[in-house]
Amino acid sequence: MERLTWHTQQGAAAAPDAARLNQGVLQGEAIEKLAACEDLVENLLERQQILSQRMEQLRKTGKERSALFRQLFAEKLQNTAFLAALAARGLAPLEGAKQRENIAAKTVLNGDDS
Repeated sequence: MERLTWHTQQGAAAAPDAARLNQGVLQGEAIEKLAACEDLVENLLERQQILSQRMEQLRKTGKERSALFRQLFAEKLQNTAFLAALAARGLAPLEGAKQRENIAAKTVLNGDDS
């Protein structure tokens, strides 16, 4: 991966051609990558909600031991770990990631699949 930014003592910096001001709006490759990162976080958070809803439907029908439920649960745990890693770097909401991480950890520690 070719980086567009680097770290300095004053904070992150980008090459002049990585971001430019165009009619009062920053544009450029660095801004496009930032937008893609923000889209990724939004999509992961939306997917977490969808997974929770689908898992709740399966719980209501007594299918919390089904293969589908376990697959959804595994995906939710994986997303939680990724969101926590992003949150640790300031790229995702920390509170939501921590809450999901705590719920997932509690579920695993209790041996509960729900």
